[in-house]
Amino acid sequence: MDNWLIMYKEVDGVLEPTQYGKNIVPNGNFDKVIKVPEEIARQANKFDFDGAKLTRKEGRRIHTIDELNEIEAQYENESGISETEPSDEEIEIVF
Repeated sequence: MDNWLIMYKEVDGVLEPTQYGKNIVPNGNFDKVIKVPEEIARQANKFDFDGAKLTRKEGRRIHTIDELNEIEAQYENESGISETEPSDEEIEIVF
């Protein structure tokens, strides 16, 4: 089972989504972590969170999972960059 999370840090009194996605491991300290459905986590910046209630931002449209997958596939086709597949680019590692 996948866990879709949004992790928030407080910035100037406002909770800002800092890290979000599926089965993620935190990379720092967060002020609030919430478990949400996939379509919410994938569009975390379209919501405001007051610490108790998640609210869609005025004028923002929330896409379905199918629409999100279609948008991602179109981006990958146009750019040649995959957001879900690891890069096979050669990286030099120096110890």
